[in-house]
Amino acid sequence: MNSKAPVIVWLILVAASLSTTWIGDHNLSFAQWGTVIVMLVAAIKTRLILTYYMEINTTPLALRLVYDAWIVLTTAAILYFWFAASN
Repeated sequence: MNSKAPVIVWLILVAASLSTTWIGDHNLSFAQWGTVIVMLVAAIKTRLILTYYMEINTTPLALRLVYDAWIVLTTAAILYFWFAASN
């Protein structure tokens, strides 16, 4: 891994955290989509943390696919139940 990669990923994570905090604090006119955006950013952050800090990128492909499926399915389930509860 590039020696600058952890710092770059950390900066991306900080920027993503700040942006989701801003979206949450400013209840925008698209509040329902704000939740979707926040959840998708959280999924991307999870993927970055698993890949660059927990070194999932060095594991066999099958294990990486399991982690990716877990992220996608968990995010989809949370969004599904959130939309179901809001209707």
